[in-house]
Amino acid sequence: GELFFTRLLRFTEITQSCSFSAFLPITSDYRALGLSLHTECPLLAIGHLILPEMSHTITFIGSENPNCFTSNFLEVPDPALVIESELVNNRLPLGNIFELQANSTGPDVVTVFGREDSGPVSQFHSVQVTLFGGVFESEATVRNDQLTISTSSGSVFGYPAELTITAPSNKTDWQNLELTVDGSLLSGNGSFVQKLSEVAIMKVTDLADVGHVHRRIAQKAVERSMEMLTATECQFNEVVKQLMRTEESKSIAYDATQTVQAEFTALEKEIQSSGGNLGDIVAMLNGLCRDDPCVSICMSGELCTSPSPLSQCPTVIAPCSSCHTGNRVCKSARQRALNSSEGLTMEERELLQRFLDTQNALVSAQTDLRKAELENEMYLEKRDQLNMSLIRFRDEHNRSIAVYNSVLE
Repeated sequence: GELFFTRLLRFTEITQSCSFSAFLPITSDYRALGLSLHTECPLLAIGHLILPEMSHTITFIGSENPNCFTSNFLEVPDPALVIESELVNNRLPLGNIFELQANSTGPDVVTVFGREDSGPVSQFHSVQVTLFGGVFESEATVRNDQLTISTSSGSVFGYPAELTITAPSNKTDWQNLELTVDGSLLSGNGSFVQKLSEVAIMKVTDLADVGHVHRRIAQKAVERSMEMLTATECQFNEVVKQLMRTEESKSIAYDATQTVQAEFTALEKEIQSSGGNLGDIVAMLNGLCRDDPCVSICMSGELCTSPSPLSQCPTVIAPCSSCHTGNRVCKSARQRALNSSEGLTMEERELLQRFLDTQNALVSAQTDLRKAELENEMYLEKRDQLNMSLIRFRDEHNRSIAVYNSVLE
């Protein structure tokens, strides 16, 4: 019983509350003739054909007096259950072809189950069918898992037509019904061949116009994708040139740093081997402050080093101006400390001065190297991003060409 009702009556939300009103007719000696329930909650499911937005009166018919509940539309021997469904609105679209029309005098859909379990029989009071350029209206029935509509109320190409439409009700929903249409054209008020010819010419003309529009749209897509591809290729080539330039700049900066580093290392060894208090003076000078390479990079990717204007860098990861200012202060402090050192010979003072100058040159070379490395990394990232864009735009261009060729065919 539970499987039967869950297959027949379905709820959009399993947790929703649902109200029922009940009617229980009884005889004079208090015997129940049946039970009627009225509700607007569940959806009626006739096979795979779902009917939403309807209210339902569900009647369980007693076996002693079934005639009290016999449907007005269907004749089913020994009925056990009748579901009379009415539209909430005046009409209910069912897929692209069918539309259920409201019945002003009774239920819109009646479903009856017999006691011998022969399967349900459903009758639709009025179904509108849009097919072959015509609109047909007729009753419909579902019996033995088959929907059947027989009508002669419409026309095809201006000619009256009789159609019989059948479809399995237990395989797909309204949107995907597999229709079998049998029909005949009745006598009209003109030449059928002439009318058919006119319609065919009109259809071919419409298709030609649609094809022209499709070709124009496809051609525009090809042109747009080509513009994007060409612009990206130009950007990619320019970035590759800049990348080669930064590679060269990085190599030059690296060689310069290595040269100054070698000079600085040689001076350190010379000071260590000179004896005296030169090593102590160097330690004192280095202990005054730090002189570090100064490089910062903007979030936008533009390199920012002093004295470049910070207005070009709306957001800076590490402020470069404070680093350079600190280095200038540090250099001045070390120079003053060296100038005020006493007890040094002229050769020792010249050696220490060369040490400070070479140390300053090393910091400057390290700054230039790091700047070249950051610029190189930035263009590497730009190249990789543009390369991915090139791949995407080439694919889009190839797809647009394929679509254009298919339209031409």
